[in-house]
Amino acid sequence: MSEKSPSRLDAFDQKILFELERDGMMTAAALAERVGLSPPPATAASKPLKRSA
Repeated sequence: MSEKSPSRLDAFDQKILFELERDGMMTAAALAERVGLSPPPATAASKPLKRSA
């Protein structure tokens, strides 16, 4: 999976970044609930975002 550039973030990526900025230590389940995804896709989407931060 290729990393997304900041100008190519979709709505879920933006929500994930917002929530991680608020609380970077939340669990995958809590992040998923806050952004409206199930835990596996939320975790997969957050990994490249965390690496690029």
